[in-house]
Amino acid sequence: MSATSILDPHPDDWLTSERSNSITSQILPIYPLLKNSRLLGDVLKAWIIDEIRTECAGNMSTDDDLSDADVQLFFARKLWGHRLESLYLRKKSRLDLISYSLLRVNSRDLAYELYHRIKAKEDSFEHLCLEYSTGLERFKGGRIERQSIADFPDTMQSYLLNLKEGELHQPVRFGSDYAVIQVLEHIPACFDDATQDRLLMWEFGDWISGVTTSVIDHLECGI
Repeated sequence: MSATSILDPHPDDWLTSERSNSITSQILPIYPLLKNSRLLGDVLKAWIIDEIRTECAGNMSTDDDLSDADVQLFFARKLWGHRLESLYLRKKSRLDLISYSLLRVNSRDLAYELYHRIKAKEDSFEHLCLEYSTGLERFKGGRIERQSIADFPDTMQSYLLNLKEGELHQPVRFGSDYAVIQVLEHIPACFDDATQDRLLMWEFGDWISGVTTSVIDHLECGI
């Protein structure tokens, strides 16, 4: 959700005149330094979370040691808790889990050679992984259990969802390596507490990115 116009609450509504004046007085004098050092985004997000902590203080536990994650989750549940079921239905595919085998190597040509050897049943995935794979998964025959689809890069999510169990995918970029992946099992997500918390934190992540952009736009106008 990158467009701030569809965020709720809208960043411009949350950024009241009081908050606007506060962040301007604190940040504007050192704005060029923060921007050039690439710390601006982190500093603004820390300020936004501190504002949220103050906003929610009256309704939260009196424990002063609540983590930022606790504060964010409380805020997110207050704003979007009533939409959890619709969020779940909309994003369920990203929450599904897969168990899969992974074999990764530095060379594209080698990755294709190993892919064709596995596909032709000339050798087993496990044996080739132990011999060639560069990651620690080699010691488990390449097998990785129950990983969320959302943990993969966006470019990989679509084809992982479409692979049938047991199907082998041709080599793809995997960081600086090339990987051969075989899906072993699809595990549908369930609407449990952990899933609900993850959905809420996704919404919070989208929202705080929108607010950060709005604050930067405001500061730019003041320079």
